[in-house]
Amino acid sequence: MRSFFWLLFVLIAIAVLVGIADVVQTALQPLAPASFQTIGTISTTFPQDVSVPTAYDQSAAQIPFQYLVSYTTSGFSPSSLSIHAGETVRFVNTTAGQIVLVSPDDQTYALSRGAYWEFTAGNAGSYTFHVGNANITVIAVQ
Repeated sequence: MRSFFWLLFVLIAIAVLVGIADVVQTALQPLAPASFQTIGTISTTFPQDVSVPTAYDQSAAQIPFQYLVSYTTSGFSPSSLSIHAGETVRFVNTTAGQIVLVSPDDQTYALSRGAYWEFTAGNAGSYTFHVGNANITVIAVQ
């Protein structure tokens, strides 16, 4: 009886090993190459009616504003600013809460933490912005 169980154990072990070998052999077979379907073509030529960007165009596209004014718990930083007409100032809220920025024409802009609003001086002049009692005057020259 003991030899019967021994023989049964050996046969089961051989069957398991053969099964594992079959799985390993199947796993090691190379995959069939993928097939692709062409859907369309991509044009690699630059359109003739568009001018080629200059170095100035590329740098201007990367710099949307020239000056940064932060509103902190202490007020505006810097507290005053001189720019040229046509330049842009970005006002950003760096406080923990929401602020309401009031522009020279009494428009209000609610800015949460990290939010910003941009102002471009169209003409030379003096422009005063405020949040509560804190003021900043932006002087634009030609």
